[in-house]
Amino acid sequence: MCQGEGAYGEPGLSRYCVFTEESSSALSNGTDKAPTKWCNEKLLSMDPVQRTLSYEVTENNLGFKSYVANVKVIETEGGCKIEWSFVADPVEGMGLEDLRGFLESILKTVAEGMRKELQATGN
Repeated sequence: MCQGEGAYGEPGLSRYCVFTEESSSALSNGTDKAPTKWCNEKLLSMDPVQRTLSYEVTENNLGFKSYVANVKVIETEGGCKIEWSFVADPVEGMGLEDLRGFLESILKTVAEGMRKELQATGN
């Protein structure tokens, strides 16, 4: 879930994102979800013509001291793909593969939300 403040598409737009991951360790503890994670993000740039955006995580409980991402939608034959790159300081206690896995799980959740929205609108 995300809630935002500011003018759509304008640098400075901010949003507060909250998510809970299902995890096998949480399941073994008698719950179906891991603790809630959150972050505040700020839009740095957005170009609808080039289909790009850049954002920065400004506050979080994920362990990021610095995180800036760039997202680009690239047309492909029969659809599109999303290119997502980021620069981040190391997260204490998290190796590179763990970080990639964590970010991949977020991206899958975002992609699933987009798929559901498209289905709901008939696209």
